[in-house]
Amino acid sequence: MSVGGLRTGVVVLVCTAWAQAQQVCPNDPVIDQIRVLSTINEGDQSRIVRWVGGEIEILEGGVDDNPLASFNRFRLCLKAQYENQNNTPQFRAALAKKTAELAVDRIARGGGKGTVSHALARALVDMETAEAHAAFLAGLKSSEPVTRLLCARGLASIQDAIAAEEAKLARTVDALRSAGEVESSPEVLSQFYLALSYPSKAVVVFDAFMAVFDIRLSHRRGPAVYVDRAEIDAFDFFRKKGVIESLAQPQKVELARRLAVFLRMDAERYTAEELSFEEMDAIERRLDGAEALLELLVGRGSGGDIRGELRDGGHDRLEAVLQEAYRWVGHPTTQSGGPLNAAPWNVPIGAP
Repeated sequence: MSVGGLRTGVVVLVCTAWAQAQQVCPNDPVIDQIRVLSTINEGDQSRIVRWVGGEIEILEGGVDDNPLASFNRFRLCLKAQYENQNNTPQFRAALAKKTAELAVDRIARGGGKGTVSHALARALVDMETAEAHAAFLAGLKSSEPVTRLLCARGLASIQDAIAAEEAKLARTVDALRSAGEVESSPEVLSQFYLALSYPSKAVVVFDAFMAVFDIRLSHRRGPAVYVDRAEIDAFDFFRKKGVIESLAQPQKVELARRLAVFLRMDAERYTAEELSFEEMDAIERRLDGAEALLELLVGRGSGGDIRGELRDGGHDRLEAVLQEAYRWVGHPTTQSGGPLNAAPWNVPIGAP
C-alpha cells in the first residue's frame, strides 16, 4: 500500500472507531455541559462519578454474554469522552481521576469478571495519566495476567510523573519488586522490568532488579527448562548510557555475579539439539545482552567472545558458544578460571 493509501486507511479506521464510540456511547448532556468548564466543582465531580460508574455497570452487566464486545464498547466510550475536542484540561483531569478512583478496587479483582479489570486497565492506559497511579499499583496484584501486564505498561507510560516524586517512586519500585518476585508469566515480567527502567534512578531501582533476578535464577536452577525472553528487557536497561557508570562498585559486583549465572545457564541450554526458533532467538539475545554488560563491567576482551561465535555461526557453533561462556565464568570440569572468578567479582568457577 502506498503512503497515501496507508494514511487514508488510518483515517478511515480512526473515523470508524470514533463513529462506533459515538454510537455505543452517545454524549450525555450533563457531561457535555461539564466538559467545557475551567473549574470542576464538587457537584460536577459527583456527576462525572455517576456517569463513569454507570458505564462500569454496563460493562459488568455485559461481560458474561459477550466479553469482547463489552470490552470494546467500554474502551471506545471512555476514549471518546476523554479525547473529545471540546474538553478543557480541567475536565480531562477530573475524568481521569474519577475513573481511576472507581477502578482501584475493581481492577485488582479477577475471576469471572476478568474482562472488567482488563477494560478498566486498558482505558486508563489509553489516558496516559498520572491520576491512574494508584489503580495501576492495585492492578499489579490482580489474578489476571492481562491486567497485570496492562498496569505495568501504564506505570511505564507515566514514569516522568512518578520520578518527580520521591515517595511515589519508592512505592512504585516496592510494588513492582513484590509483584516481580511472584510473577509466573514471562510476558508480564518483561513489562515489570520495563516499568522499573529508570535510567536516571538506577541506584534506586537496583535492589528491585536484583531481587527479581534472584527468584528467576532460583527457578532456573530448579524446575525451569525453557528459556524465555524476559531478562532481555532488564539487560537492555542496564546497557543504557550512564546506567552502569552510576552504580557503586558493590552494586557492579552484585550485578556481575548474577549475570555470570544467567550467561552460563543460557549457554548450556543453547547446546540442546532441538530448540524452537523462539527459544533459540531468546537465548541468543540474552547472551548478547549479558556479555555486553560483562564487557562494560569487567572490560572488553577480558573474557570470552560469545557474540563473535553467534555472529559467525549461531547454533551451528553451539559448543564454541559454551566454551566462550566458560572463558568468562570458569570451566566447571577443568577448573580453569576466567576473569569473573578473580577479585572483585569472586564468582565460583562455573557460576553454579
